[in-house]
This record gives sequence, structure tokens and C-alpha cells, in this order.
Amino acid sequence: MKRLIVTLLLFAAVCFAQPAVHSVTLTITNGPGNLSTDTFNVYKASGACPATGTPTFTLLIALGSGVSTYTDTTVSSGLTYCYAATAVQGGLESAYSPFFNAPIPGPTAPGLNGVIK
Repeated sequence: MKRLIVTLLLFAAVCFAQPAVHSVTLTITNGPGNLSTDTFNVYKASGACPATGTPTFTLLIALGSGVSTYTDTTVSSGLTYCYAATAVQGGLESAYSPFFNAPIPGPTAPGLNGVIK
């Protein structure tokens, strides 16, 4: 039985006079004691992960042998995405890893100077 540990790291870079550029970096590792995998499939769904049931995932990418990190740059400010991964070995795909929410920061309001009456 393969177990996956999926770690999501959220990075945001802000440039002057430009909107924030957001991305989600996923690092996928095989659980201890598991066989090596041919590939990892990374899945994404719009919206928060449900408390029960499985979201409507779309295959985002199949990572080749030896690749365990992927950066998703197709995220939008102010939205939340749900991610999961599977391991593929010999043409057989594992069940989804635990689901992970990735809330993307929204735009920030400009600072106010002075007093509003």
C-alpha cells in the first residue's frame, strides 16, 4: 500500500505598481517503507476541500520519475484551491493523498492617509 505525504508551500511575490503574482508549490514524497513510483499525478479543484466526499479534481500534471516538486502558477488572487496527489506504479494508480487547501491571498487595500469624516 502506497502512502503519500503532500506538503503545500504558498509563495507570493509582490512587485511595485503591479498586482501580486501568486503560485502554489507542491512537494510530494512517498511514505516511508513504500516502493518507488513511476510517476506522481497532481490534481487540483477550485474551491475549498470538502469535509466529506471527493472534490471534482482535474489532473494538473503527471510528474516523471525522480520529479517530486511542481509549482502551479495558474492560481488567482482571492480564491482557494484543493490539491491532492496519487502515486503511479506499473500502470496502477493509488488512492488520493489527503486533500490540502491552498487559499490564495487577495489584493490588499491601499493605505489611507489623513482622517475620514
